[in-house]
This record gives sequence, structure tokens and C-alpha cells, in this order.
Amino acid sequence: MNCAKITPRFLDGKVNAIPSKSMLHRSIICAALCKNEQSIIKNVVYSEDVKATIDCAKNIVGADIKCFDDYIVVIGGNIKQNPMGYVGESASTLRFFIPISMLKNGAEFKCKDSLMKRPLDKYISCIGANCKSDKDIISINGSLQGGEYKIDGNISSQYISGLLFALPLVDCDSRITLISKLESKPYVDMTIDMLKRFGIDIIEDSLGYLIKGGQHYKNNDIVIEGDWSYGSYFYLANFMGSNIEISGLDSNSLQGDRRITEFLLKDDIDISNTPDLFPTLVVAACAKKGRTRLFNAKRLRYKESDRLHSMAIELAKIGADVEEYDSELIINGKGFLNGGTVDSHNDHRIVMSLAMASCVCKNPVIIKNVDAVKKSAPSFFEVFKNIGGNICEYMGE
Repeated sequence: MNCAKITPRFLDGKVNAIPSKSMLHRSIICAALCKNEQSIIKNVVYSEDVKATIDCAKNIVGADIKCFDDYIVVIGGNIKQNPMGYVGESASTLRFFIPISMLKNGAEFKCKDSLMKRPLDKYISCIGANCKSDKDIISINGSLQGGEYKIDGNISSQYISGLLFALPLVDCDSRITLISKLESKPYVDMTIDMLKRFGIDIIEDSLGYLIKGGQHYKNNDIVIEGDWSYGSYFYLANFMGSNIEISGLDSNSLQGDRRITEFLLKDDIDISNTPDLFPTLVVAACAKKGRTRLFNAKRLRYKESDRLHSMAIELAKIGADVEEYDSELIINGKGFLNGGTVDSHNDHRIVMSLAMASCVCKNPVIIKNVDAVKKSAPSFFEVFKNIGGNICEYMGE
């Protein structure tokens, strides 16, 4: 479906969180790097981003991967020379596999248009690669070396995670030195945790990270925990008056987005470590009365869409009072929204947050380009209907 009309109503029922996309990316990569050893990854949902990581694990790392309904069997491979991997719109997949591919002098990555527009220059420069872009192909050439890598911590944690996957496999020791405060640190913590499960040791210190060279990935069987980013939309619905029982989430998770229950109660929120909660919290701010400030959000301008601007203009269309600044939004909540027609900007997180915004609208909400939700949560609208969501689907405009 390309366009959905949602009639306002509160939701009621049970929802089980889908598996963490972040954990799935990391486990598939680690399993693929276990040469000739088998790992089983359980609790899998095949979103578009996860499919992209599976493709690159096969075609760049050379892993043998068999996909079943809810689990994956991975036999680790040997990194290929001059391969091509499909990354689609998955920035995580691209940024993780660039340094891995440089263990054998690089690769070509086939991307969708939205990903081609997202910045890579500082990453490429930092790791000593050559990069060429042509239509939908990004070509990376260069050999990853051990040593020191100085990285801005406020650009993307995915840059650091990518190096953490690859540097243990070079011959000598390496260091990642952070030259500014690390944002989205929980995502790096998740990477280090997954690496540890597969036998890789990373040392964190006051300057950044120390990585011993000459390490080897060791196979492991993994059960993927529930995704707090996905769960946040249903916590939002409950905050606005719905009655949803949410299961499958670990309150002790390393995922930063587990703070959703805390943030829903705040009026001044630093979003730097939990950027994926931003669309959820903007809607929550509209649904209550009073002023809410979401700050340290500049990196959100370089997500699947410019999320600061996208959320500001789309919510304004349905009656929100939103002030947009360089790195923050201020929302003057009225406790309700009017309803009307909005666009997702082909951003999966905006689709889900706007769908939940319908709960506090006086009139129906029509969301354009809702197929974007398949990037992370292909079953979202099926679940939404099962808990009482009233959706009329349209094909085309």
C-alpha cells in the first residue's frame, strides 16, 4: 500500500516486539566472519535492512546463509576480492561493510537514491579509502591498516562500529580515538557486546577504544532480543490513552531506546543518544499540553529524511504548533491534533509515528508513502489493525 487513511481511535490488545534490527545486523556480520564455522541466529524478521545485511554477508564476506521463517543458519566465509553487495537504503549495512570490505581492498555497493545522498566523506577520509559514486553504485578502494583512527563522535556511531568489526582482523593493534563526545553510544555498546559473544575483545578507555590485532571470530548461537525502537510506538499509543500490553522487551537491554518510558514524562529531552526515539517523542509532545523541547538532534537531518524538518512540517499540516531550529524542535502541545494529509518522506520511523498520531486526531489522517515502513517493520500495519487500528488502504494517490 502506498497511502493509508486512518480513522482516529484508541488501540487495545497485545503486541509482541519484533526482534531488534540493530542486534540482527550485528549478529549476522559476526556470524559471517566466523570462517567455516556455523552459527544459528534465532528470532528473525526479514525487514528490507536486514535483507541488505544478509546480501552483503553472502556477497562480500562469502558466508553461506540459509534463511528460514524465524531463524538463520550462517556458515562463515572468506572475504571476497572486488565483490558487490546490495545495501538498498540501509546506512548501517553500508557503513559496517565498508571497512570489512577493505580487508580485501574494497567493494562496490549498490544503493537506493536516498542512501546515496547521505554523507560519507569524513568516514572515507578517516579510514584511508578512495570512494567513487556513479548513479546507484558506491565504489570503495583501499586496504584497511592497523593504527590510530581519529573520529568525531557526533557524526555517526556506525562509523565506529564498522571499524570495530574489521580492525580485530588486521595483523597489528589499533586505536579509535574520539575527538569529540560520542553520541549514540548505546549503539557502540551493542556492537562491543555482540563482538564479545563471538570471541572478539575490545577495550574501552577514556580516549576511545583499543583493538588487539590478529583476533579470530568464534561461532555462537544467538537469540535476538526485542526491539525497543519498535516498542516505543506502542508505548506512545498508551501514553495517549490506548491500552496495549507490550511484551518481548528486556528492561535491562543495552538498547538506548529502552528509555522511552522515562522520556515520555519529560519536557526537556536530550536526544543525542536515542535519535530513533525522536519522531515518537515529537508526537507525544503534541499529544500533551505545554511546551516540550527536543535538543541535540542535528544528526537527524541526515537520516532517511531530514527528520527535524520532516516532523515539523508534517505535524504542522495536522494542527501542531512546532518551532524548528538548527538542532532542536520546540513543541507547544495542545493535547490534540486536527487530522489531515501528511507525507512520510519515505522514512519508516515517520510512518509509524504519524500512524500513532491518529489516536489524538479529531479527523482522519491520510499518510502518503507508507510502504517505507518495510525498511524496518514490514508487519507494522497488520499489527496496528489487530489492536483496533481503523485503516483504509489506497494504492497510488
